[in-house]
Amino acid sequence: MKQQGAVLLITVLIIAAVSASVASSLILKGTESLQISGNFSDSAKAKALVDSCAETSLAEIKANNALTGNFNTTINGQNCSYTIVDNSGQTRTVQVWATVNNTTKRLQINIGQLSPQILITNWQQVNSF
Repeated sequence: MKQQGAVLLITVLIIAAVSASVASSLILKGTESLQISGNFSDSAKAKALVDSCAETSLAEIKANNALTGNFNTTINGQNCSYTIVDNSGQTRTVQVWATVNNTTKRLQINIGQLSPQILITNWQQVNSF
């Protein structure tokens, strides 16, 4: 009788240990999934912000095609920056960057013509300038 009780106790302890291990694994996977989801969300927000900032820079260039330099702007409460470089004549390079939490997105836009319309020859996401 004591032997059956000991076997039952050991079985219960083994089941409890396995259950705790599975529960811990599921909790860690859930936390990891939330972190990945958050990173994806930050990345999407940074991409939308950098695109909006790029459009803002192009609107500024359209309003004043002699515009060059470094600029900061705020869009929907988020800050972004851009640099307009005069490459000579009607060509410009625009470098745009925006950060949401710790996720930064960068765009480089090449303009081949300013008037009568802005002609974009390249619009590319880059890792660095």
